[in-house]
Amino acid sequence: MRKLLYLANALYGVLLLLGSDSISLLIVGTITNSLNLFYQVSKGESLRNILLFMASVNIFCSATNILGSSYALLPISWFNIWISLFILTGIAEVLFSMRYLEVLDILLLFTLISAIPATMVAINSPDAIRDFLNLTVFLLAILTRPKRVDKSNIFQGLTISAFAAATIVIVQCVLFLAFGVKLGNLVQPQNRIAFGGIFIDISHLSLFFASVAALYYKRKPLIFLFYFAASVATSARTGVVAFLAYTVLDIATSKSKAASKIRSIAWIICSVATALYLFSYIRPDILTETGRLKSFTTGLSTFMANPLVGVGLGIENYAQTVGVTIPHNAIIQFLAQGGIILGVPFSLVYILLFRLSAQALHVSPFAASLFIVLVGGLFVPEITNSRFIIPVAIACLAELNLRRKQ
Repeated sequence: MRKLLYLANALYGVLLLLGSDSISLLIVGTITNSLNLFYQVSKGESLRNILLFMASVNIFCSATNILGSSYALLPISWFNIWISLFILTGIAEVLFSMRYLEVLDILLLFTLISAIPATMVAINSPDAIRDFLNLTVFLLAILTRPKRVDKSNIFQGLTISAFAAATIVIVQCVLFLAFGVKLGNLVQPQNRIAFGGIFIDISHLSLFFASVAALYYKRKPLIFLFYFAASVATSARTGVVAFLAYTVLDIATSKSKAASKIRSIAWIICSVATALYLFSYIRPDILTETGRLKSFTTGLSTFMANPLVGVGLGIENYAQTVGVTIPHNAIIQFLAQGGIILGVPFSLVYILLFRLSAQALHVSPFAASLFIVLVGGLFVPEITNSRFIIPVAIACLAELNLRRKQ
């Protein structure tokens, strides 16, 4: 049954890339989600674990709506449907069970409340409200995480979704390189070919592949290389850089024997060689700075000029107010958009998640995955809207909570 799910979701993803008619895509999407749901129900999973799996498995198509068209035209995607149900049932669970709030939960709730002023001061209200809703989904999904999380279920959801996304990129690459056919998010800036599949943000896709590769890093080398190569194939550097940061910290803090460290170093060399080889074809300017540093300094200057509430939420709102693109760094972004009121509590949430994941690198694959996502978030915009950060964070927190109890 699991193999069927891999095939069905990958096929649905390819149809989305090819751009079939809306009714056909709605039917295929409904059938695919029905298969995913049937698999979960047949396993006897709890309601909230089912909903989290359904959201995770639909990450690959989260940038398109249920009709297969632009998310901007109709913001109703399969991911949105399932994650909304997950949050609503989670709110009910928290209210009825009166669950004890941990430090992280209090910070998440405070960050949500602190985002309201940044929404109100924006000159582009619709854009700010959209950004506020995206941030709300991220915060509430983690805040209302289940008491008991089936981590293997999240693992399956993420890997099925990543396989579908990788299949889409492979088809996109073949059609373009062999036949010159451009489909999906494929851009050609100077000295670069960027394959984004049906993701909106190519850097997010690169990071998604790298975070899933981390789940296989110490278990199944060939599958790890498949997802690592998929990350490189996007031509975005974020996933590769974040993964290498994880491996360096992993080796530096490991208490393993010398032989084990040598194997890990060999894997790093192999990974870097693979990345450089692929980048030589699709991105010769791999070492060129692309404006991230300027976005950092501009973001900090914007914060200094608007220290209390910032310039307001929203990517378009930021561009209209400041005149440049949003900072490619999660902490600087929210300081510039929300000032001290939003930036400080968000930074505390980010740093706490960072600390928890870094401390558990050697005992939890999901901690490694979350660490990679958070490192990547320091080099890309809107990491809280990346979708895959939600199940990765929930699985990591559940695993750490279980280990504390043991």
